[in-house]
Amino acid sequence: SDLPDRTMTAPGFLLLLVGICHWTSAFQNVATRLHSPPVHVGRPAVLKSSQSDTHDDQKTAKEIKDLMSKHDPILLFASKLLPAATAKDASALYAWCRRLDEITDDPNADLATIQQRLTDWEYRFDALFNGRPVDRMDAALAQCLQRNEGSLNEQPFQDMIAGMKSDAVDHRTVANIEELELYAYQVAGVVGLMLLPLLGADMDRARTPAIALGKAIQLINILRDATPDAELGRVYLPQDMLTSES
Repeated sequence: SDLPDRTMTAPGFLLLLVGICHWTSAFQNVATRLHSPPVHVGRPAVLKSSQSDTHDDQKTAKEIKDLMSKHDPILLFASKLLPAATAKDASALYAWCRRLDEITDDPNADLATIQQRLTDWEYRFDALFNGRPVDRMDAALAQCLQRNEGSLNEQPFQDMIAGMKSDAVDHRTVANIEELELYAYQVAGVVGLMLLPLLGADMDRARTPAIALGKAIQLINILRDATPDAELGRVYLPQDMLTSES
């Protein structure tokens, strides 16, 4: 696939994490494309609760640490800045986002295959959200969602998948600034919404700046990669603005 690596980079994730930590402290006075082995998607059998390793935290933590060390080692440092429980939940979020990214990064998959895998990943998320995780990393995210029930819901995850699906097309273009804003929200702004509940942030006050920071990082990435993206037939600069300036 010629899809660009369009999800948030590790430095971007770190910047967003640190930025949100700063807002959380200020608001509430608290301290606080590279490829890996292919992700098994589709609709595999759900792990049964009787399987002893389903919720083996030690094994899961090692798997996620290995994933992070291989792809985004800077985040290992960031995780040490957080309380243990928060770092555990943030790592579960990272693993889900990273494995979603791997689906779109598969160089041997055509667009139809990627679209189907994204649909399968959506079904898989629905399963873990409803307490039926497929593997240990899914189980870690399911536990994270349970611990943050009421403040972390399914919408940011569904929105990120929708953003990935919008990329898996031929001749990707963006019609206007509104569509660009939506796309930036879907693939980056949602990371802020995922992290805020873990950090105990005041959602009403921190939601807008967290989304804005994620979107800003994404827009910088788009500007940085405008030329190579265009060479791949992918233009993220709004078409109406390009037309008006041509």
